[in-house]
Amino acid sequence: MEDSRLALIEAFEADTASQHLVRNVPVVSPATTAGEARDGIIGKRFESAVDVAVVREGRLEGLIRIEDLLAAEPGRRCAEIMDGNPPVVAPGIDQEQAAWKAVHQAQGSVAVVDSTG
Repeated sequence: MEDSRLALIEAFEADTASQHLVRNVPVVSPATTAGEARDGIIGKRFESAVDVAVVREGRLEGLIRIEDLLAAEPGRRCAEIMDGNPPVVAPGIDQEQAAWKAVHQAQGSVAVVDSTG
């Protein structure tokens, strides 16, 4: 299934959000504490670490700006510090529309997700 989704994303035309997609990003669960999240990313290399994806059962629940994660008390849950309404676009959306959405919501990145979340 993952291969078919990957092939679908790669088939989209140039100038779409999928052309700027990075897959290797920090991912945590909503129950993860800020301290655990920070410990989990130290010493690892990511394509992008501007935001941390908060995921439950394979679905995006929110994003945490790295600045907010670094400033959070170690015991705070990621669900408490995430943006539960981050800018989200589908893989085939025009890149300018995706950029507008990020700017409109004052975010440095946009989550590109398919219909399964």
